[in-house]
Amino acid sequence: IVISNIIKLSVYAKQDLIQNLKSIGATKRFIRTPFIIEGILEGIIGAILAIAVLFIAIRSGNIYFANIISFKIDFDIVGIIWLFAIAIFIGLIGSYRGIRTLLK
Repeated sequence: IVISNIIKLSVYAKQDLIQNLKSIGATKRFIRTPFIIEGILEGIIGAILAIAVLFIAIRSGNIYFANIISFKIDFDIVGIIWLFAIAIFIGLIGSYRGIRTLLK
């Protein structure tokens, strides 16, 4: 929802540019591509922030609970890759939702 709203605001801010591009014959794909890339980048930035918070929480939790519990939570690369893939997908879906109604 947040990514969709940010894309909508971005489209509203660039409405004059979009009208100029349409008037000189730009295709819908040419106009939509920067907004889709923006949504994907916002998803990647969100994934990086989530990974950083998870890494700090897991490291501090392992240090704090080392004497209390006997198992240790590990941070694996497969989970990071899945988190990035899900974030890119969410960014893509959010950007499509944002531009679907505004760019007809």
